[in-house]
Amino acid sequence: MSRMATETVRRMGQINFIGNIIPHTWYQFLRRETTDEETREMKQGKPHTTAIILLSEIAYWYRPRIVRDEQTGQVIRIEKRFAADLLQRTYMSFANQFGFTKRQVRDALKYLEEKKIITLELRTVTTKTDLVLNNVLFIDLDADALARITTPDQPDIPENVSPITKECNTYDAPSHTCTEIPTEITSEETQTQQSTVAPAVPDDTIPFSDLPIQEIDMAEEETSSQDAQKKPLKLPQPPAVRAFRTAAHRFPAKSWWAEIDKTVGTDEKALAKWQQIIHDWVGSGWNPVNIKGMLEAYHKGGIKPRAAPADDSMKGWVCWDN
Repeated sequence: MSRMATETVRRMGQINFIGNIIPHTWYQFLRRETTDEETREMKQGKPHTTAIILLSEIAYWYRPRIVRDEQTGQVIRIEKRFAADLLQRTYMSFANQFGFTKRQVRDALKYLEEKKIITLELRTVTTKTDLVLNNVLFIDLDADALARITTPDQPDIPENVSPITKECNTYDAPSHTCTEIPTEITSEETQTQQSTVAPAVPDDTIPFSDLPIQEIDMAEEETSSQDAQKKPLKLPQPPAVRAFRTAAHRFPAKSWWAEIDKTVGTDEKALAKWQQIIHDWVGSGWNPVNIKGMLEAYHKGGIKPRAAPADDSMKGWVCWDN
């Protein structure tokens, strides 16, 4: 399949995305705690999306701002984005920015503090106009704790597993050369690793209605001993089932196939009658999966229009009597 970029991919390359970064690992580590109803033990629940969004905003403000020399392009200094020694934000500023309630913001920040990712500090601040403000919220970020949930340590590789390198092992055949590490699992490899022996298809002389349902569901094509791949065979469709499919535009439940085949059979007139019953049944707005009702209508000879009543409330269809 071609890897050439599509028009949508090219257009996406022209969009300058601006916003906070949320690593996927945060959804794994930042989860709400719930109580198991049976064991009454605490367990991890769904991701704490409010805390994740607020953490991404806090992480943005703590990312450094790089200042470069205009002439040489060299880095002159690294600056912080906020004015004080710590990030100063209010609960309402977060709530107005992201559309949360003040309580949601407070609970999310408290959750992050319990996870020891941030530290909340309330200070008394005096403004330039000598106005004293109490309980001003400042937020400190633990970069090490953030790194642990963003790039968690990889599990140790067992001794019997060879590490992945830029070069791959070659076969003993001298003519074989390996120039690229394969990254896709082919269908042949999958079938080789997961190959199973397919059961033989029942003999054609056995009627479909006499087959056990288990054998119908598990029927597969018997291949020759020289064929290494076993391909499953599509289930045989009795003529009555195909007639049902034509009239109702859907298949009946497989558990009813044998009953349908045994009741209707293969006679052309019987199949035409069966197909007309299904057509009228579905057209009347009745349940198209009520196979038992359709077979009862078939036994009674079909369905016919009900005699016209005095009003229009009883118009519909009824079954023929024998």
